[in-house]
Parts: sequence; C-alpha cells; structure tokens
Amino acid sequence: MDDVTDPQEKEMLKALMGIKKISVIDYSSCDESLSSKFNRKIEKVLDPNNLLVDVKDDGDSMKIYGFVSEDESTVKDFVLHSSSENSLICLCILSGT
Repeated sequence: MDDVTDPQEKEMLKALMGIKKISVIDYSSCDESLSSKFNRKIEKVLDPNNLLVDVKDDGDSMKIYGFVSEDESTVKDFVLHSSSENSLICLCILSGT
C-alpha cells in the first residue's frame, strides 16, 4: 500500500484490507419455490431499519444492509441481498477500521 499515491486508492485499499470475512450464498440453481422461500426468510431476518440502499434496474434488485458497532460510530458489517439473482453476500469488517 506504500507505493499507492492516489488518496482515493489508498482509502479503498484500507477499506478492502479491513474485510475480515466474506460469505457468499448462491442459490440460483434452486427451483423457484425453494428460492422464493429462501428470499422470504432472508427478508424476515434482515431488519429494514438497517437498509442502506435498495437498487432496482431492469428487473434486477439489490438491497444493501449495514450493521453498526455497539457505540454506533461505524458500520461493522454489510449484507448484500439480491432476490432477483438469488444471492446473499455478507462482509464482516475488522473492528477499528
């Protein structure tokens, strides 16, 4: 990271280095009934108060949720859910980044 001079690139690299764990669930090969059940369950579990962004484009959708630290100073985890693509991505961020 020392050889990067662009401030935006440095900030991006710092954020990427703070990712502790990535979990990806791709259930696109499930039949429609099962993937619908899975999508409903995910939506029930994820708190709408944590919804940061809900993007829709040509029938595709992506919801991004953020979960804050106990002192509410930083977002510590992100969850990306695409019901149209039948995928769920969880990013766990290292504390203090």
